[in-house]
Amino acid sequence: MRPMLFEQVREAAIQHLIPLVCHFDLTYGCNLACSHCYIVPSDKQELTTDAIINVLDQLAEAGALYLTLSGGEIFAREDALVVARYARSLSFALRLLTNGTAIDAHRADEIANLYPELVSISIYSMDPNVHDAITGVSGSLARSLAAIQLLRERGVRLKLASVIMKYNLTTYRTVFQFARQIGAQYQADCRIAPRNDGDLSPLECSIDPVDAAAVLADPIFDDGGEYGEFEEGRASVYDRIPCGAGYMSVYISPYGVVTPCVQLPLPCGDLNASQFSQIWRQSLEFDQVRSITISNLPACSSCKLLRHCRLCIGLAYVEEGSMTAPWKRACAEAGIMQTLGKRRR
Repeated sequence: MRPMLFEQVREAAIQHLIPLVCHFDLTYGCNLACSHCYIVPSDKQELTTDAIINVLDQLAEAGALYLTLSGGEIFAREDALVVARYARSLSFALRLLTNGTAIDAHRADEIANLYPELVSISIYSMDPNVHDAITGVSGSLARSLAAIQLLRERGVRLKLASVIMKYNLTTYRTVFQFARQIGAQYQADCRIAPRNDGDLSPLECSIDPVDAAAVLADPIFDDGGEYGEFEEGRASVYDRIPCGAGYMSVYISPYGVVTPCVQLPLPCGDLNASQFSQIWRQSLEFDQVRSITISNLPACSSCKLLRHCRLCIGLAYVEEGSMTAPWKRACAEAGIMQTLGKRRR
């Protein structure tokens, strides 16, 4: 979709509360043990295949268009491709987020036949000693690269995604160079989220402010690399609201819990007990999120760094205890962006 057209669609979705974009984690199970991972699986029952298919029907009826299937590791579920095929039958623009280690030739064929909008594979370094130390599994880089080759041979659009942390700070650029070499997109971010049970230990992987400044100034992000979750110069609607969470985007957990965003773990409803449209339109928690505008963020609305800030009410909620509090890590990043002369809104 052309940028200007997408901006118009996004504005309309926000105005009419259409859940245009859905991030659906099929499972919290994973075959890797990444040091920065935010997921803590519980003993709750994950949605069955039939239940997921029913949810996809509800999302399609509600107007969802972009669907990201993720995890955990999506292929930790044997029915991942069954779900993906059904999603495509509903004409979702489909993205698959995976570490790639479970993709063999047969799965690569199946994925190619889906014509996904994108398959994103997590690569942290082209040095196996670095990548495998982060994933906690020896040989994981080799298996991910084998999957990339299989998908390339089948013409699948690829993105290589990196979380930049102290362990791969000196080698993340090799992933960008490899992505350029093979014609894949590249996205990186040095933001690390706490675990979904509130444990802050993943933040120990974070780089320090001096290194963060160097990453934000890295010319690769002006030369084909994408930093963060959106491009600079966002749509005008984001002068009014912090982000699209709860307006045009939504997150669904493997257990059927609906929240505004994967980074805003505010339960708004349970798909085991309610229909999606009922949760989306009638949840008091969604109303609470939608009541937050830039103008009523007490500290942020008057902050001289606002135009440089990628604020996040979700991470503020987790780390600061309030969706309307300044999120200190965003404040620090905004200061760096101001120094670099880069705007975010």
